[in-house]
Amino acid sequence: MADKRGRKNKYLTHVEPYLKEIEEWCQTMTEAQIAKRLGISQSTFSDYKNKFPELSEAIKNGRRDLIAELKSSLIMKAKGFSHMTKKAAKCRTVEYENGKRSKETEEIVYYDEEQYFPPDTAALNLALKNYDKDNWANDPQMLEVRKKELELKERQIENNEW
Repeated sequence: MADKRGRKNKYLTHVEPYLKEIEEWCQTMTEAQIAKRLGISQSTFSDYKNKFPELSEAIKNGRRDLIAELKSSLIMKAKGFSHMTKKAAKCRTVEYENGKRSKETEEIVYYDEEQYFPPDTAALNLALKNYDKDNWANDPQMLEVRKKELELKERQIENNEW
């Protein structure tokens, strides 16, 4: 008779039935939070990612949507944008009768206002570093050194000196 020691694998009961939810949770939660929600430890969750390709695929799919949304937000912030917001204001009405105050009312009035957010330099810097790596860096001199280094390596490869 086989000796069954150790803990039972919780993947089939605690993880696999929730693959679709895990994909959605990746939009708003860290892997540690997901593991906690599933009732397993972070290390177990990490092991399951390595052992079960469907879990790592669900995480990858969930993160793909999040990354696309974050890229879009970064570009929007880098370029500047306008946004409609709801504002509230107190409005006081005073009624007079025979030259004397007779009634005073106060109400809150809601209205839409367009708010402009100018381009953000930090977002611009990050976007350029990520989308135009060849021409944008914190240290332009280092960028030039890297270009020369790449040219040298290409010449070495062409001359079979590599």
